[in-house]
Amino acid sequence: MSRLVIINRDILPMTGEDRLEESAAQTLASLYRGGYRILVLAPQPESWRPSRQAMDGDLDRQQRIFQQLDALGVALDGVYYIPRSLFSQGRKRQRAFADIARRYARTESISLFSADKRELACAQELTWQAFDLKGARSIQAFEQSLSPLLEN
Repeated sequence: MSRLVIINRDILPMTGEDRLEESAAQTLASLYRGGYRILVLAPQPESWRPSRQAMDGDLDRQQRIFQQLDALGVALDGVYYIPRSLFSQGRKRQRAFADIARRYARTESISLFSADKRELACAQELTWQAFDLKGARSIQAFEQSLSPLLEN
């Protein structure tokens, strides 16, 4: 059985060029080599704006993350976009997390790393491991928060 790590995209340490910090990418590669599947969680953009000449910013960031991790031998499971809504965000988040739980039903364990209190509460309702990374914007804090998984 596999294990799943879900990481909120907002806590990923990024460089100015919208690339993962190298040591953060190496940490994710270590998780992958340790048998973890990796899914990135992000809010769905209000609209997608790709054109023939330019790629949408969210899709471009996603492609850069995929390419950078692919170069390290990591097959990212994907980016799961949670729909936004002014009045029904909580229900949409719950539906999205239930969908993830259904898609990964045969997964041994699911761990969520996020700084969003509502996401963490939703994960705990589903009996996932939830790690609060509020204020952990440094590379060291990011790596330290993932270290318990690397020890298993």
